[in-house]
Amino acid sequence: MKKILFLILFGISLMLLIAEEEAPGGEPVVNDGLIFVEGGAFQMGSSRGETHEMPVHAVQISSFYISPFEVTQSLWQTVMKGSISNQRARMKPAGRLRGKGRYHPMYFVSWYEAIDFCNRLSQLNKLDPCYSGSGEDLICDFTANGYRLPTEAEWEYAARGGQESRKYNYAGSNSLDVVAWYNGNSALKAQEVGHKVPNELGLYDLSGNVYEWCWDRFSKYSAEDQIDPSGSGTMDYRVFRGGSWSHGAEYSRNSFRLAYPPERRGNNLGFRMVRTYKKDKF
Repeated sequence: MKKILFLILFGISLMLLIAEEEAPGGEPVVNDGLIFVEGGAFQMGSSRGETHEMPVHAVQISSFYISPFEVTQSLWQTVMKGSISNQRARMKPAGRLRGKGRYHPMYFVSWYEAIDFCNRLSQLNKLDPCYSGSGEDLICDFTANGYRLPTEAEWEYAARGGQESRKYNYAGSNSLDVVAWYNGNSALKAQEVGHKVPNELGLYDLSGNVYEWCWDRFSKYSAEDQIDPSGSGTMDYRVFRGGSWSHGAEYSRNSFRLAYPPERRGNNLGFRMVRTYKKDKF
């Protein structure tokens, strides 16, 4: 089983055969390991959660591709030529390692480092990088075909199962133990990706294991309907989602949101990648 999982993850890291075909049902099939998420409308937020999860509002999301797994330590080392131990050594004071191995999610990654990773992987695979600029002036070209962080809305739409949603509280179930590593079952460390049940779209660990950076600046929600929101706040804090091995069930809900300064790192904070879907350019 581990060998099969490694081959999948290693295939994602190489990304050598990126192509698009039409399946019998008309749905794009992409052979770089990403999963196609058909766009649609959903109700974002929660009326029963924290105040910054309110109000519930209608959001229309365009189709996109998303990695079934959080970025692993193996993939990080392939692209960035650095290990989890290197990342730990850079922290002052150094945080403790909480799960180490090629199949474990990468953590101790700042938002800026996640952005850098996406651009480097895009360049390695001869794709158009999404990000340009630096610091507070960094911008994202959502029309580029390279790798990027999901928007907060894309993340929540995927976690809820997209058009296949069964209205679960967590990503794939109403029982957190089935789909997530959290402080009730994780032995207080990150676990290898892909060992819990995936959600309706075949995505693993969206609830629990490590939190995942999103693109957006943190801001309060608006009650107005939105199309492909990407964060309009002026606050420098960047959103992360999904709960972690270190926190309880409340933090793993699909609508729960937190934010940190973009230079912040933690031993429970990682990310996963998406790509914009363009029928005539992939």
